[in-house]
Amino acid sequence: MPKHELATTWHSTFNGKPDADFRLDRMSDDGTDFRLCDHNGKGISGLVTKFSVNNSPDVHCYLVEINQVSDDVRTILQYRGVAVYNPAATPPAFTTIVGVRRAVPIGFGGAPFDAFTAGQEEGTWTGTQP
Repeated sequence: MPKHELATTWHSTFNGKPDADFRLDRMSDDGTDFRLCDHNGKGISGLVTKFSVNNSPDVHCYLVEINQVSDDVRTILQYRGVAVYNPAATPPAFTTIVGVRRAVPIGFGGAPFDAFTAGQEEGTWTGTQP
């Protein structure tokens, strides 16, 4: 089975500022297992879901869902986006993921969740090819 179309390293930006790379090159071929992938050396979980455009099997996109537990283990950083296909790339490929990042409280033990901190963790997320 060939590698998944999104199985590569993605440069990440959050609210226009550089973020650590997502290493998705070791995701499962069907895009359902991210156990061997990482973001800045930290484990992530995720899923990519293929959907067709205009009911055409030849024209498709991917919904990208990535989760990462924050360093303080109080929140899950959720990355959600759509992979954009670029027919002008050489060779034509998925070259951009456009979406959002948000912080969601885990909700067990520890200090109370700070909603202000969560607000600082929400915004625009973009992944691009090196």
